[in-house]
Amino acid sequence: EPSDTSFSVYQKLLPVTALCARAVLARYFSTGLPPGEEQKGESSYHYRKLPFEGLIQPEWSETQVERFIRAMYFPPFDGAAMLVNGRQMPVESLEVYRCLQRSAASPMVDRSAATESVAPLC
Repeated sequence: EPSDTSFSVYQKLLPVTALCARAVLARYFSTGLPPGEEQKGESSYHYRKLPFEGLIQPEWSETQVERFIRAMYFPPFDGAAMLVNGRQMPVESLEVYRCLQRSAASPMVDRSAATESVAPLC
């Protein structure tokens, strides 16, 4: 779905994962699992750092930004953010991104009161 987030995809995969787990466990407790082979060669692992440290990159198109925001959405963890005048600001939507871009470009905005919230800038 075009509106999916990482969280919504995870939720969709849970029933499928449960079915697979039930099938493997049923086989394990009935006929047993087939013999396996030990992994050969170099081991691998899942890289557990955030892409781009969770920060929207200034050169991205709005399409890339919107996709990144959705990909980074996985409560209760922090989502996408952008740097505004050296401060990391949360970005929950493309509308918030646009607002923060306008705020960062405007010389009339008082940034001394800015906190981690978007409200002082937007």
